[in-house]
Amino acid sequence: GTPFLGLESFRLSHAAVFSGREDAIRESISILRSRAEQPVQLPSLLIAGASGCGKSSLARCGMAHRLRELLPDVPLVEMRPGDHAADDPIVTLAGRIQQATGAAESCDFAFVLRNVPLLALEQLQRLRERSLPKSSGPCLVLILDQLEELFTAGFTSDCIRGFAAVIDLLVRRGVCWCVATIRSDLLDRLANYREFSHFTEEGGLYVLRPATAVEIRQIIEDPAELAGLTFEQDLRTGQSLADLIFDEARVEADALPLDVATRRRLRKAFALHRTGTY
Repeated sequence: GTPFLGLESFRLSHAAVFSGREDAIRESISILRSRAEQPVQLPSLLIAGASGCGKSSLARCGMAHRLRELLPDVPLVEMRPGDHAADDPIVTLAGRIQQATGAAESCDFAFVLRNVPLLALEQLQRLRERSLPKSSGPCLVLILDQLEELFTAGFTSDCIRGFAAVIDLLVRRGVCWCVATIRSDLLDRLANYREFSHFTEEGGLYVLRPATAVEIRQIIEDPAELAGLTFEQDLRTGQSLADLIFDEARVEADALPLDVATRRRLRKAFALHRTGTY
């Protein structure tokens, strides 16, 4: 398929074509591992940044791929609070944990997680002991994308607080390593819920900066090279399409996602016309 995802975020299956964010992956993984190794474990990381800056792709692709390499036998759970906006997000979380681990298949795991969370934790730990008897690591890795949906999808304060309390317990008991993303303009809303304090304690907040010039060039060119594509040059000026996209992206940060969408359409055209030049 096309290596250009347009405005869609990258997922774990796209790791081969995800490029340009190696520094961010390395830095964020280093922070998460350091927090997990502290005497008082806080294995969580909150990635904040402007809308469209690549937070979701960093978490769900770049970090998820690296965490899969570090913890190959640990189940990976992904969710957004608004995946099922009409439901309590605990229901979504419980369902994803069950799918990934087989936990509590014979009972209402959402009910247990919400009302008897320590029992849910014990079950997850028993599952880990059976599958990884010599492991002292986490029972699961949780990618919690677009945390701001807790505040934009119509959830009540009690619902948000209950969900936050479950995540807090999972993290502080070392049952899961948690990576979350949030729009920077809604970051201050977390301060209303002390249960989310683990994200900001002891340096758990990672602000994703805009891509550098070198990273933008990698984002543009690396997937094309992997797919065997070349960028057309203007015969009059000698400027390639890659250079044009690069110049526009450097001038206006918001231009890059739009250019990625354009390149996806071009990639589809390539598939129709069987030509390897942009």
